[in-house]
Amino acid sequence: MNYIRKFIVCLIMIISVDRSYCYNAAKVRKLKAAAAAKNSNQVSKFPAADFRGMQLDENFDAHGFHMPGVLFLPCTPTDTNKDTPMVCVPGQASKLKGINLASANISNGSFDGADMEGADLTATNFNQGSAIGTNLKNAKVSGLQAQDTTFCNSIMPDGKKCDDKLKVWKGQGVTLACNCG
Repeated sequence: MNYIRKFIVCLIMIISVDRSYCYNAAKVRKLKAAAAAKNSNQVSKFPAADFRGMQLDENFDAHGFHMPGVLFLPCTPTDTNKDTPMVCVPGQASKLKGINLASANISNGSFDGADMEGADLTATNFNQGSAIGTNLKNAKVSGLQAQDTTFCNSIMPDGKKCDDKLKVWKGQGVTLACNCG
């Protein structure tokens, strides 16, 4: 039912005034279908997928998915997406509460401003990624690979803010550099 409502909102936006604030619904359907089928190979067909402002159901299971370069940023128009229909509100941050990305490849991905409270990032490849201002409170990060990843101004799993004062966050057997500045 929620999907139908979003489709109608996007359709109205396309017909009326502005098409720059809607994400690609077909890619979202593929992502959700792959999660439902537990088939990570379907997702690997669109590395660098743009899911700006995506609102996923709590505890969405993307375990082991291959999504290098994925973007879960706040919804904003860019040269790349300005002519594509995307379903989100301008400035809306991605809601990924409790997402299961354990053993996933999200290298070079960006989760800036996303709400990832309670996420499972166990043994995930997040090298060269960005999680600036991201909520990672209560996230599982054991075995997280995050070389050259930025966590500046993010809320870390223990509730501490990763910033110029903290510089490096340690917990759950990993050491994560804040990389501010």
